[in-house]
Amino acid sequence: MASSSIKALVASTLITNCFGGYWKLEETWSGADFFSHFNFITSDDPTHGYVDYSSSSSGLAFYDSTTDSIFLKTDTASTPSSSSRGRKAIRLESITRYDTGLFIFDAVHIPYGCGVWPAFWTFGPSWPDNGEIDVIEEVNDASYTGHTLHTSNNCDFTSNDPSSQMEGTWSYGQSAKATNCWVNDPEQYTNQGCSVRGRTGTFGSSWNSGGGGVAILLLDKSEVNGIKIWMKKRSNIPDIIYSSEITTAQMTAFLGTPDAYFPFGSHCPSSSFNTQRLTINTALCGDWAGGVWSSSGCATSTGYGSCSDFVRWERAQFSNAYWQIKYLKIFSYSSGTPSGGTGTTSSTTTSTTSSGSGSSSAVSLTVRENANNWWVAIQIDGSTWIDGVKIQGANWGSSWATCSYNSWGSANVWTCQNVDGKTYDSVPLKVVLTSNEGLVAYADVYSTSSGSSYSSGTFNSAYTAEDDAETASKLKWTVIVAFVIVALLVVLVIAGIGYCGWRRMKMNKAGRHSVAQDDEVMMENQVSHEAEEMNQEIEIEAEVVETTKNVNDA
Repeated sequence: MASSSIKALVASTLITNCFGGYWKLEETWSGADFFSHFNFITSDDPTHGYVDYSSSSSGLAFYDSTTDSIFLKTDTASTPSSSSRGRKAIRLESITRYDTGLFIFDAVHIPYGCGVWPAFWTFGPSWPDNGEIDVIEEVNDASYTGHTLHTSNNCDFTSNDPSSQMEGTWSYGQSAKATNCWVNDPEQYTNQGCSVRGRTGTFGSSWNSGGGGVAILLLDKSEVNGIKIWMKKRSNIPDIIYSSEITTAQMTAFLGTPDAYFPFGSHCPSSSFNTQRLTINTALCGDWAGGVWSSSGCATSTGYGSCSDFVRWERAQFSNAYWQIKYLKIFSYSSGTPSGGTGTTSSTTTSTTSSGSGSSSAVSLTVRENANNWWVAIQIDGSTWIDGVKIQGANWGSSWATCSYNSWGSANVWTCQNVDGKTYDSVPLKVVLTSNEGLVAYADVYSTSSGSSYSSGTFNSAYTAEDDAETASKLKWTVIVAFVIVALLVVLVIAGIGYCGWRRMKMNKAGRHSVAQDDEVMMENQVSHEAEEMNQEIEIEAEVVETTKNVNDA
């Protein structure tokens, strides 16, 4: 994890301490149990598509243990009859309804192609009175998805535009931006709603080619949060989504600016969205995909003037019209302070120790050999964040293998390349986990067998949390002492500069006083000299007078 994540964590912690509350993981729908949370909808398509929504017995919806994925496919094996509703596909609606929630949907592959209209969305009863939220929805060969709200005439962002707070941009209606969620707004297309165009790469082949990613929906009745949607590609999924407790502040810090943002308020009350069903479906043609058949370029690229004709006759063209899903996580809001669990899991055997970095965290580690690569699965409970992983085999000398972060199921996984072809089989393996604060955990892992078997071991007691805490403490005091010394030097320098200035001023003042004293002495000497001369003149005149008097007497 990059240092920016650490900074984000600090910021989110400060915000959390101010506002409190968090989203707690309630359910994870995955594996063979995924379908138990849904109803298979087999009624006619409400969007008038050329699609025959099918039951679970169709074989189009299944769990694949090899990829640990759920697949929702479109039929490519048959040609619909002239009297059928269209090509077979799947529509699922959740049994449970939700007024609020944080939903994380992991989609490895989203259906795409001419005539295809997939969506992951929610809707309330008595549509549109209780609202609809389209998290992922687009048609044909688009490279970006749409994020849209559909409501009755009570939700309008025209005068309360949040576009500066989201990555997406408003779509356009007939004569203006599509900022009114009312399905019958006369300035927008029928049932367009308030629609945000997502970023390029959030739909179609560009999404699927990178291994897909996660779509995140926040439905929060508070005015500050409202409805937010994030699309995170596989290479850019933050670790926070693997947590079992997520604060709103952490969402802001780690997920960043949402792709779409619809804050609640008087312009759009939260009461517009109630008891939402989670829905996943693949429609074909219909009001949208069929309505833009020619303008989208599909008529030209396929050679068919009709969307339904293409869907009917070109069954092989729908090999990409499928969903591949890893899981759907549902979080509910809880007041108070989160307990600190991250919820990351690993299916392998793990060994646990206390980690350092001044936390009470626990780090679980599992090492698995896979050909010449090793997978290091790390489970972290608490606030410790791992920035780096490196491993070393006992027969490698001083060489270390540096690992890079990857995704493996729902675990935090680091892939480590072998060093110079050396093997890991039946040799002690050292594993070091580091954070931006230094060493977190140090382990000796011992392989129990060769080949691709799982291996596990215990953390080396020679370096424990106490040692790491002691190191951190020494480092802390070193930094404090260094800071104090620098501060004292600064104070001394400032004092020295002040003292020199004071001395210079004093000397200047003393110099001026000395000159004044010299002038005063000179004046006193001059006055004394003049007085002496006057006395001499008086004495001379007195002698003259006395002489004159004597002469006269004679």
